Amino acid sequence: MKKLDTTDPIWNLRLTYTPRKSRWLFTVDGFDLLHKLSNVHYAVSASGRTVTYSNTLPRYMLLTAHYRLNIQPKK
Repeated sequence: MKKLDTTDPIWNLRLTYTPRKSRWLFTVDGFDLLHKLSNVHYAVSASGRTVTYSNTLPRYMLLTAHYRLNIQPKK
């Protein structure tokens, strides 16, 4: 059975940008850009064949913004 021997090509992406002399950090994450991740898994053992369905998150993009807050104590 061809479905038992599979590899899922998954392309992920991460882009990070920090403006000069800024405390901000912007990041864009992308997951499964090719949309090839499968939610069906097959396994064969001595007792039989098992088909497992799982909940997977489809491809997505995530934008995050980080702000560095450095508070120095008074001397």
